[in-house]
Amino acid sequence: IGLSLGLFFSVVTAKYRDLMNVVSLGVRLFMFVTPVIYPVGAVPEKVRWLVEINPLTPLFELFRFAMLGEGYVTSYGLSYSVCFALTALFLATLLFNKQGDKLIDIV
Repeated sequence: IGLSLGLFFSVVTAKYRDLMNVVSLGVRLFMFVTPVIYPVGAVPEKVRWLVEINPLTPLFELFRFAMLGEGYVTSYGLSYSVCFALTALFLATLLFNKQGDKLIDIV
């Protein structure tokens, strides 16, 4: 997931320099939606959907289950995370390969 986001944002921020500030803000906001410090069960039902659509949530819950013996791990969540990562990597690689030659002129 990190590699695909890195490829995508390297192309976009090279062309549009002002997006670096937006990406920085987005990373900070994304940190609060990812259940690192708090478990998914502690999130109120009204906003739990926001945490559950995060593709990093199943990975952190799996780590929490492996280390602490508690956590909510489902095969659906893990397959969602893997499919999201592979799809994002595929699309980011396509974008990077398509725009790579143009980036030389921009940078």
